[in-house]
Amino acid sequence: MGASAVECPATNCSVTCARRKATTMTIALRLSLLATVLDLGWNKALNAADHDDTTIRAREPAELAWRVKQSRRAFDLGLL
Repeated sequence: MGASAVECPATNCSVTCARRKATTMTIALRLSLLATVLDLGWNKALNAADHDDTTIRAREPAELAWRVKQSRRAFDLGLL
């Protein structure tokens, strides 16, 4: 037997709280990705330009570009 709306009520408050929690988690994720770029970005750029291992040197530009793109979303969302 399936659950009906009467058996599983979703109040406006519970829906709003769930949406707020998801929004808060999105904000936290965007800010943490920005912090990661600030912390590790210089090292990624240095490795891309000048690492002894050619595999690492080849991999780092794409990884740095992805991190920068993700952190730009924090600015686009107006978080800073």
